Order: sequence, then structure tokens, then C-alpha cells
Amino acid sequence: MTKKKPMKLLLVEDDHVEWEKFEDYVKTKKDIEFVGMTSSSEEGLEMVKTKKPEAVILDLQLTQGSGSGIHFLDRLNRMDLEFRPVVVVTSSNQSQIVKNLIEELGIDWYFCKMQTDYNVDFVLDTLFLLRNHIVYKNSPAPSGRSLIESPEARRERIYSRIDSELNAIGVRNRYKGYAYLREGIYLQINTKYGSGSPIEQVAVLYGHAYNTISAGMHTSIKNAWSNTPPELIRDNYKARIRNKEKIPTPSEFIQYYTDKIKKTI
Repeated sequence: MTKKKPMKLLLVEDDHVEWEKFEDYVKTKKDIEFVGMTSSSEEGLEMVKTKKPEAVILDLQLTQGSGSGIHFLDRLNRMDLEFRPVVVVTSSNQSQIVKNLIEELGIDWYFCKMQTDYNVDFVLDTLFLLRNHIVYKNSPAPSGRSLIESPEARRERIYSRIDSELNAIGVRNRYKGYAYLREGIYLQINTKYGSGSPIEQVAVLYGHAYNTISAGMHTSIKNAWSNTPPELIRDNYKARIRNKEKIPTPSEFIQYYTDKIKKTI
């Protein structure tokens, strides 16, 4: 029987103590190897393309790194890959909203760092035991929407619609507020997460304070209203603005686009 090659793993984690624990444990194993370790979701995505890991161990928040696990999963689903690696998430975030969202984004396993028996040995041993039962998922070529739309296809369609609306009024994706507004609109559109304040939900999702998220959204809206020709704003944003600044508040902005996009999906 042909012996399998070592299982190639990628670690996306911002805690360097965790890095050392993973490295120390792998040194005792000949059947597991890390092809890369990073605290950046963008760099992790590049490594998926160049290193072709079988599995990714992904921390959700990356507060000491850059990007986020949510960003990584969203972008991973958009990539044209020969196969999509298995993704296991490790996180101390116990929000049900976050758990539901990452499941919808297509994770394969979830490890809660808060559980009493959590350790890196448990993560790696479980992942290696699963190796023989993993069916690596081919990345489908674009083929249009099927008659029965999958949750992934629906999510992609909604995000694309949101991007189109934000781009039309000049909300620039180089600012963090773009991602916050995009996620807030999506969460409000999706009936599963439609209750409660969208800003609070995005704050939970990114692990930031409410005021940080709100300020980021406000900055992106203000930049759009300052730099986009007024006629483009009028053509694309038709809600009445009551704010003294003559720009919509983040909550008003999200609600307007939630209502507008819901009518077209």
C-alpha cells in the first residue's frame, strides 16, 4: 500500500504563542507539515493559491494581525481553485450569529478555544483522523444559477448586488467602512440575521466596539458624498436625508439599501 505524503496545513492565526504550540507538536509528527503560517487573511489567501494546502486552520478575529477570518472565508469562496481546502475554524467567539454565518460560508469544523479540553494537539489529531474521510471539494466553474439556488450561490448574488450599489455612489472598498457597510446590509437582507441593530451585529462579527464600526461606516459614507458627483448620488440614493450633515447616518444608509436590494433578489 502506498504511503500517503504528509498532510499539508496552513495556519492563519495572530497569536504567536499558538504558532509555537502548533510548531512544537508538528515536530513530533512525520505525517503532518505546515506549508505556511501567517497572521494576515490576505497573505493566507495567497498561500492557498501557491502552497495548495489540504487544510486551513483559521482563527476568526486576527485582532493582532490583519484582515479577518470572515474576510478569508468570503474571498476563498470566490477564488478559482482546482480544489478548495478543508477549513477548520478556531475561535473564542461564541456568538451564535457568528457560528451561523461561518457555517453558511462553508467551514468544515469548528473548535471553540473556550472549551476546557481545547489544545492544539486536539485540533491537529482530529484533523488528521478526518483526513481519510475528507472529500476535497472541487471548485465549480461558473455555470449560471441552478433552478434550486444553493445558499452559497444566493450569498454570492446578494454580495454582488450590494457591491454594485456601493460602487455606483462611490463608496470605496479601500476603506474598512466599505466592508462594514457591505456586511451590515447583507445581515439585514438575510432573514436569518435580520433582527436587531446591523451595526451591533457587524461589531460582534469583527470583534470591534460599536463606535469603531459606526465611525468607519460614517467615514465611508461621508467620503462618497464628498467625492461623487451629486447627480450620481441623487440617481442612486433616493431616501430623504434628515441629518444636519446632509448625509445619511449608517443606520439609515443600511436600511435604505436593505429595502432597495430586497425588492430585486
